[in-house]
Amino acid sequence: MEQEIEINTNRGYYLSGTLRLQPSNDIQAQNGENPEKRGVFLVCHGMLKNRESEIIKSITLGLPYSTFALDFRGNGKSGGETHYGNYHEEVEDLREAVVHLRDKYGLFIYGMVGYAKGGSVVLLYAAQYNDISYVINIGARYDLSRAPLHLFTDQQLRDLKDNGWFIWKKFGTNCEKDYIIREEDLIRRTETDMSVASRIDKALVRVLTIHGLHDQVVPLEDALAYDHLLG
Repeated sequence: MEQEIEINTNRGYYLSGTLRLQPSNDIQAQNGENPEKRGVFLVCHGMLKNRESEIIKSITLGLPYSTFALDFRGNGKSGGETHYGNYHEEVEDLREAVVHLRDKYGLFIYGMVGYAKGGSVVLLYAAQYNDISYVINIGARYDLSRAPLHLFTDQQLRDLKDNGWFIWKKFGTNCEKDYIIREEDLIRRTETDMSVASRIDKALVRVLTIHGLHDQVVPLEDALAYDHLLG
């Protein structure tokens, strides 16, 4: 059973997601939980993607558990604005979703699955709250200290120097929105310290990192860094 859910936040925008409920599963039995209490995994997309992207749909359909696939602010059907390097803002979005699903629907949050930027976000969430049992990180970047200037054109870099911002690309369901990167966005990204993932309580939270051996975007060394930190 699938249900589209809107979550009104106290920050003036709403979050949209799809709740996909499965029959009770063996995680509840293993943990000795009440079988009447449903549990879900939150599934989180990468930068400028949404819950309708192929990777997210394949995860939600492939997992034998109930899922809630969230559109972060400014992406997909959610309101608000997204910004480059807004990892901690997306942690806030996750918290809104967790509280809403617990309080309104009586759901137990087993864990979170995050792809690419979403993987970094779920690790940051777990480090801050330590209130979920499982984290699956798929291809998250570890070292955010260097601005990826090679991704931008010479003209975009000139605009950044002259104006403090530039339009990187179009995004959205119909590629109708300008994605603007500001100097402060780049600084915020480089100041995001993923080593705080070491605050995840390994007695409470189990972390699985999945990474492609031939990933040409995020180097394998980033996955090894997480393994060293959390293994």
